[in-house]
Amino acid sequence: MKKLLILLLFLPVILVGQTTITICDGDSALIYGNWQNSAGTYTNSNGNTTTLVVNPLPVITPNFILNGDATIQPGNVFQLTPALGNQSGSVWNNIQINLNNPFHFNIDLFLGCNNGGADGIAFVLQPISTSLGSSGGGLGYAGINPSFAVEFDTWQNSSDPSYDHIAIQKNGILNHNGGSNLAGPVGFPPANYQIEDCQWHSAVFMWDPTTQTFTLDFDGYQNVISYTGNIVNNIFGGNPMVYWGLTAATGGANNIQKFRFNYELNDTTICQNDSIQINSLAIANSYTYLWTPNDNISDNTVASPYFSPDTTTTYTLAITNSYGCTYIDSFVINVDTSANIYFPLTDEFCLGSPPINLNYASPSGGQYQVNGLFSSIFNPTINNLGTNTISYSYTSINNCSNTLTQNIEVFDSPISNAVITNVSCQGLSDGQININPTGGSNKPHTHPGCVFSGVLYLSTPNDCGNIKKKLIVGLFPT
Repeated sequence: MKKLLILLLFLPVILVGQTTITICDGDSALIYGNWQNSAGTYTNSNGNTTTLVVNPLPVITPNFILNGDATIQPGNVFQLTPALGNQSGSVWNNIQINLNNPFHFNIDLFLGCNNGGADGIAFVLQPISTSLGSSGGGLGYAGINPSFAVEFDTWQNSSDPSYDHIAIQKNGILNHNGGSNLAGPVGFPPANYQIEDCQWHSAVFMWDPTTQTFTLDFDGYQNVISYTGNIVNNIFGGNPMVYWGLTAATGGANNIQKFRFNYELNDTTICQNDSIQINSLAIANSYTYLWTPNDNISDNTVASPYFSPDTTTTYTLAITNSYGCTYIDSFVINVDTSANIYFPLTDEFCLGSPPINLNYASPSGGQYQVNGLFSSIFNPTINNLGTNTISYSYTSINNCSNTLTQNIEVFDSPISNAVITNVSCQGLSDGQININPTGGSNKPHTHPGCVFSGVLYLSTPNDCGNIKKKLIVGLFPT
């Protein structure tokens, strides 16, 4: 079961005069008698002002402002444009981020199903407002100045290459031949892939203020495009506070264009004695992580540890960013133990015993093998004398597999023979009988004497039956 929790780090306060209050997104502050949760400057009747700063959580949360043709769909999906001509949409997070701190956004993009469609999606940083957007070949961000944008362009315009491409642009200018082209264009991996394939694609946007480097990973390919530069000073005039969002547009050609993100950890299932790596909702060097309880976790302070619980367990993750804001989520790792096999089996049989039906292992529904061949019947014939291997394999609905292997011994019935030797008797006991049993418990032995009369019993230790041999020998003088 998933559970979304937001840790309130700052207690509401009442302040007068010129002051600043800082809270985390989702928290609120009591300012001049009213609870406030939106960033801005508030003034009371005495002319006192209080500035409320709202810092973002380390995980993307659905605090978005939609413009134009953008709509919300189930599953944290935001459709920027439908597959219609001359549409435009933008979605902006209403909490500004500080570019003096790092960010790491993992967002899935859907760029349409029509390879001849248009125009594409852009990831944009801008300090102006949450109501911006444009149409057509401008990908929804043309003219936004100042801005820093990563465009995913699916239509060839005048300065574009012939293939779908990614580029980094500034100040809402899409021309790749001028100074506003900061990086690219580059084709989608691998090998200039045509991205309008009706599939979701992973885009990871990362900013490191220490090295002043922006990096994009796409569909598992690292550093597909990057830019190093002082964007705070060179683009935003020294202002580190910006809104972030995504824009898209269509013109004469069109495509459905949308994005989605996960802000909850999902429950999952593993097999008994297995382990699984769980990735944090956000990964950044400046974040701290705490997974609890610290049971069967490889390291409960890293972003992506391995879990190997023995039983179904509920875990909680607390992520704290450089603002001091913490996001908490919980999830369940279900341990599938249904592949535990119970298969009691008699391990000794006698040659000629009736065939046995092996079909009584649990859980039912698996497959039996006898000496490597699929069969649910074992027949103790002469061909199976000695050791036989019986195995049962089962796979659960969660694809958890197990195999139990046992041995069956098949024993032969006992056999005995007697060899009589008579050299000469003449009333003397100088003859003998040699007994040589096989398959029984009696050892070979010799009975001396000229006249023998008796009963010999031979039996096997595995109750495969007794044989009785009566020996009556009369010896006559020569």
